[in-house]
Amino acid sequence: MKNRLLSYAIWLIIFSALCLILLSVFWLVYPYKTVEVNDFKTTKIEYNAGEIVTYTFIYSKYTNESAMVYRQLINSVTYQLDFTNNNFPMTENQAGSNTVKLPLEMEPDTYVLRLVSTIKVNPLRNITKEFTSKPFIIK
Repeated sequence: MKNRLLSYAIWLIIFSALCLILLSVFWLVYPYKTVEVNDFKTTKIEYNAGEIVTYTFIYSKYTNESAMVYRQLINSVTYQLDFTNNNFPMTENQAGSNTVKLPLEMEPDTYVLRLVSTIKVNPLRNITKEFTSKPFIIK
């Protein structure tokens, strides 16, 4: 009787471990659909250093999880700007906008604004997407 209980316990442990391994593999390889951004652009073509840039976009969000969004200005040099924690609601083809202040030490040139969005979809995986605006000029 004792050997039979021990045998059931061992098989239960093996089965549980196999289920955890399968769940982990599923979490790591499942193609989660998180967010898509279209028509990402600034509201003006020319800005001055230190000015506030308003950018607009059309987005579709397919999860209720919040996104950590890192913003960067890119030309030959990448300027790291502040980050934001966005919790836009789940929706499709919704218009959105946000602002970012340009640093005063920006060199006059043509730049693009890049958003890097990171969403934690499960305990083992973060999905990162990058979106780049149309070029604009800082004078």
